[in-house]
Amino acid sequence: MYRTLGLVTVMVAVLWVGAGCDADFDGVADADDLCENTPLCATVDENGCPSDDDGDGVVNGCDECQDTPPGDTVYANGCTVPTDGEPSRCQGPDPACMEIEYSLLSQTSETEGTVLVKGVVQNIGLADFLSDPNQQSVQLWADGVMVAMTPFEDLVFDQQVTVEEELGWDTESEFPPVQHYQLIVTYDPDILLDDNLNNDDCRFTNNSIYRSTVDIDALFD
Repeated sequence: MYRTLGLVTVMVAVLWVGAGCDADFDGVADADDLCENTPLCATVDENGCPSDDDGDGVVNGCDECQDTPPGDTVYANGCTVPTDGEPSRCQGPDPACMEIEYSLLSQTSETEGTVLVKGVVQNIGLADFLSDPNQQSVQLWADGVMVAMTPFEDLVFDQQVTVEEELGWDTESEFPPVQHYQLIVTYDPDILLDDNLNNDDCRFTNNSIYRSTVDIDALFD
């Protein structure tokens, strides 16, 4: 009798835990969550989905600068990337996301054509970045999906590495194919544990930037 009761109690407990599981810890159970993998810093609605009031690609709750002008390139914290003046340099190597560029490759009509999207990373640190293959890369993401990647090894002082994608565009489309691009510098998880100090990034806050696609229409003017 006690064994049966114990088994029923365990089964009920398992069912209760499963029903209330919240894999992304946003306060909305997985069964009701329409937006998976929400960042921990994000604020969400009753469906588990975050908002982005200024449209810069960084969701509310994670955005430290909530009134970013449309089209600005921003860091992962939602604050505008400076475009004038000499970048500040830290001691050591510093592969930094510098910009996401849009240019018109070809135009088939007044409103349609192909756009080149290029992400630029530059070592703005005071030392050369020297590493082994397959330990670091530059990635380009479109609305949360990786669309291009460029592996790199050494990146000496002020050297750049780029990643590119071609995008079909129609200025008259009600829904653009991409709303935001994100540029990311990624490292092997063990890179800080090896004995090579020359591949230890001296600043991680500039390893990701976002840019909306609102400026692409202007390329067709």
